[in-house]
Amino acid sequence: MLEYTIKHFKYEEEFLRNNHYPEYNEHKKQHDSFTKRVKMYKQRFDSAVEVDVNEMMKFLKIWLLDHIFGEDKKYVPYISK
Repeated sequence: MLEYTIKHFKYEEEFLRNNHYPEYNEHKKQHDSFTKRVKMYKQRFDSAVEVDVNEMMKFLKIWLLDHIFGEDKKYVPYISK
């Protein structure tokens, strides 16, 4: 999941930057925050520290739905011009 997150965000951020999306910096901050949290989960798994899977899944569900259906939708009208 971490590899996919990094790869996807890199592609999306490059796309937004190349198209001069005015909210790029805020959008990237959200990506950075998500990536940091995913790295934390990975580190905990890798070091055999107990992870509350229900809490993690709730975080992922809320973040992804809010981001995809909220933040990502904001750039559609700008990019489609």
